[in-house]
Amino acid sequence: MIRSPGPGALYNIGNLLALVSGAVMPLVHLRVDMGVGAALAAHFAGSPGALWLSGAMGLFLVSGVFYDRAWRDAAQPQPRLVQLGDLLAGIAAIMLTVALVWLGDTALALLAGVLLAGGKLGTAVLPTVSVPGQTLLDRGFRMAVIISRGPSIAALALTLSDSNGTLSEIALPTMMIFCFLLWFWADLLLLKAGPVQLIEPLR
Repeated sequence: MIRSPGPGALYNIGNLLALVSGAVMPLVHLRVDMGVGAALAAHFAGSPGALWLSGAMGLFLVSGVFYDRAWRDAAQPQPRLVQLGDLLAGIAAIMLTVALVWLGDTALALLAGVLLAGGKLGTAVLPTVSVPGQTLLDRGFRMAVIISRGPSIAALALTLSDSNGTLSEIALPTMMIFCFLLWFWADLLLLKAGPVQLIEPLR
């Protein structure tokens, strides 16, 4: 029987697709005077914004590994690994927000970034704090992460609608929408897991 993918696998499939898709674009438009290595170096580390973005994607990949390890036994997810995945994803979301602000997408970065970072860091810290209504708060943080996907998908859809329909214009936005849908699916799985079985203080 084939096991359905867990949140970690879905997150990292999306992360890898986003990384590969982003790296392919500078190669498609490679200048004659620039080699492949130089083009990739410029893409991943050619500016402060690119460095922040590369760092964020690296941390998202690591957090996906923690989620994947936590969900190897889907019947009994490991709470501490889920929390570590949330913590790293929250830090990565802050780095992503800085990158997008640096690259000029200020409104999108602040709206989606605050929701994503706040939701991930909230679920990472909350299980260590004993408060009334903790279950409701946990679900609220998970919902903030889910809602954060909306502005990004909407912006990509607008990019597609404003394009001329050429392959070079629609390829990356289309792939990124697919990635966001994978991340959305993973978010839903974490929400469905429920905070009760995921709550365990970090030691």
